[in-house]
Amino acid sequence: METRLVKINNMEDCKKDMEEAGELIKAGELVAFPTETVYGLGGNGLLPDAAKKIYAAKGRPSDNPLILHVCDMQMVESLVKEIPDNARRAMEHFWPGPMTVILQKADQVPDCVTGGLDTVAIRMPDHPVALELIRRSGVPIAAPSANTSGRPSPTKAEHVMEDLHGKIPMILDGGAVMVGVESTIIDFSEISLTQVISKAINDAELLMQQGKYDSAFDRIHTAFHGYLRKVLDNRNVSYEESDTLNQLYNKLHSDICNKITPGPMADLIKTTLRSGSGIISSMNDMRNRHSLSHPNSELISNR
Repeated sequence: METRLVKINNMEDCKKDMEEAGELIKAGELVAFPTETVYGLGGNGLLPDAAKKIYAAKGRPSDNPLILHVCDMQMVESLVKEIPDNARRAMEHFWPGPMTVILQKADQVPDCVTGGLDTVAIRMPDHPVALELIRRSGVPIAAPSANTSGRPSPTKAEHVMEDLHGKIPMILDGGAVMVGVESTIIDFSEISLTQVISKAINDAELLMQQGKYDSAFDRIHTAFHGYLRKVLDNRNVSYEESDTLNQLYNKLHSDICNKITPGPMADLIKTTLRSGSGIISSMNDMRNRHSLSHPNSELISNR
């Protein structure tokens, strides 16, 4: 394969080259391009075959997630299930720039791009060539550093040429990069307890208005215990570690009780949380079933 090195002096004079580069990305080919951090090896972030080409060109394991590069917030929203408020504030403040966020991925993001994870890494580069390439391609660009694995991350187009000549069709030369190290990664994918139960609270309020108090209780309980199970699984906490469970349960209990607006729903939620103390006292049951215990049946029947 012949690798074409294209010098980009300014966007106005290089429209044809940028259009060609965008078409290559869109078609599933690879293009190396400058960002403010290092040169990236870019491919269509929505095409599994493009991700495979990136892994092959770099000699990189396919379970190592790729960062998706975007040019606007609309593109971000198409790639994730939701954007937490704290993540949105960080993006508004630090983008474009060398910050990568990790969020829960949308279904359209291929598993081979995320290394099989249910999260996706995204950033908006602060470089005119990178942003124009994304716009021209019309897709998020998956791009690790444009070097073979084990080699230093490239800060000039010449470095990319040394490593990837004959492996990719085009390199966009935007000069030396400004930063020279990879972006900072911030994980916003951990869902807070209040986020998890927010919908459950709305559902429970409607059920309470209909006089279905048992159903309202169960709705809140399911959301809370589902979240607790997720936290335990993510932390690899074994169910027999009662001290760790006590600490975790007490923290979650305190966190949510401090954030609940007083009222009937607050009383319902706090009752649900109190019933969860059965988690700690039912260790044998959890060891046998590897699941979190149901709230006390006595408490339910006495409501």
